Amino acid sequence: MLLGLNEWIRSSGEYDAVVDLGRAPADPGDPDRLRPAYDFGDHLHPDDASYEAMAEVLTANL
Repeated sequence: MLLGLNEWIRSSGEYDAVVDLGRAPADPGDPDRLRPAYDFGDHLHPDDASYEAMAEVLTANL
């Protein structure tokens, strides 16, 4: 359900803009997983470098 909701938010056109912070730390080969370099160690939570990547995406879209 959540993945469907995220896809709807990204593609529905209901919003003026969407900053997809989940894509910044995602593994390009498997977008539903964190890139190993951004994995806190539990394969679920982002580490500090991941938050920096998300901040860069956010500031680039301001």
